[in-house]
Amino acid sequence: MNSMVPGLLAIVLIMPTMALALALTREKETGTLEGLLATPVSGTEYLVG
Repeated sequence: MNSMVPGLLAIVLIMPTMALALALTREKETGTLEGLLATPVSGTEYLVG
């Protein structure tokens, strides 16, 4: 069980990062990122949704 903890921790840290990167890439490809960045919201509000 102790040998699984580092691997699971790595997966828990990598998966949300990959999901965020894919979401931002999709926003940029579809052209909606420019519209979102033009709105008066903070970066935190954008990330929260």
